[in-house]
Amino acid sequence: MSVPELRFPEFEGEWDEFKLKEISTEIKRTSENVNEDVLTISASVGFISQKERWNKVIAGNSLKKYVLLKKNEFSYNRGNSKLFPYGCIYRLKNHDSALVPNVYRSFSLNGQNPLFFEQYFIGGYIDRQLRRIISSSARMDGLLNISKSDFFDVKIKAPKIDEQAKIGFFLAKVDEKIEKLEKKLELWEAYKKGMMQKIFSQELRFKDENGEDYPDWEEKKLTETGKIVTGNTPSTKNKEYYHEGTYLWVTPTDISSSKYIKSTERKLSDAGIKKARIVSKNSVLITCIASIGKNCIITENGSFNQQINAITPKKEFSHEFMYYIIDKNSEKLKKFAGITATPILNKKSFENMKFEFPCLDEQIKISNSLSSLDNKLGYLNGEIQINYNFKKGLLQKMFC
Repeated sequence: MSVPELRFPEFEGEWDEFKLKEISTEIKRTSENVNEDVLTISASVGFISQKERWNKVIAGNSLKKYVLLKKNEFSYNRGNSKLFPYGCIYRLKNHDSALVPNVYRSFSLNGQNPLFFEQYFIGGYIDRQLRRIISSSARMDGLLNISKSDFFDVKIKAPKIDEQAKIGFFLAKVDEKIEKLEKKLELWEAYKKGMMQKIFSQELRFKDENGEDYPDWEEKKLTETGKIVTGNTPSTKNKEYYHEGTYLWVTPTDISSSKYIKSTERKLSDAGIKKARIVSKNSVLITCIASIGKNCIITENGSFNQQINAITPKKEFSHEFMYYIIDKNSEKLKKFAGITATPILNKKSFENMKFEFPCLDEQIKISNSLSSLDNKLGYLNGEIQINYNFKKGLLQKMFC
């Protein structure tokens, strides 16, 4: 039966089935208005200005063939992507009209609710059909091989218009909440970036408990701030070193945007850890080969591979502050590594890099301030993920 698992209580009965061509009209209109925005489709965000994506309009002489799309009309981009391997369909929602490439399949819906079908297409409910009718992976121009007639013959399942409207409105509200959270996150990220700039340029200074200035910052080589160790890799040919491992062994792929690292993809066994170079918890790990400048704080005694240098700070230096000063200077680390096929910041060069450090009390105040901002960012990221998961669950249950 064509009935969704989750439904508003006032609706009942099976959903109807149509071919797309029975409820839509292909759009071929063009425009010579040079003031129209020229858009393209990004698989991850939908319609986006060509100027925003490529810093220029790439349409060239083909612009006169571009399709003039109006608000609430749709385009199918036949380019495949990791997110949408069979292409993606987006609704024009933030422009009254715009020009889009004529290689897209553009169409309007006849008497249907655009908000409902926006969610229907994003939910991938025609992907199985597209996979079956796409004749090969991609053409020379990167577009999937699917004929216009095959595309408009895909079958659609939908309820009556009242139920479409209620579903579309409800899911649009969920999207609206996610967008607000993402914009809030962007603002807090920008605020943190500004604070980092002011703190490390010393435009913003903290005061001591008596309201007095702290001493001037002093330039130090990294080697003066703590013990620096380059990691190693216990032989991967010896399976015993990694079998049922319990000790953290960090590689650059384990280091993400999180400040702390509490788990690793591979761990070392009792035998393996004896072959590794171990650092104590709260050491700061910094990638110095290839992806230069990624860093994190290890939360327990552990080890790491040769692409990483670790600093175990002396008692006069805060490991939290060390994390932030490395984070702020990641571009400087990349410049020290030079431009080679595989950028390398060797241990000697790393040890001799110089940064300015405040006294320990000010280091701690700075770290606490930035940590509170990180907590806020972490909370917002968590809220965004919760809402994405909530919507994903709805898309799986509210359609059929």
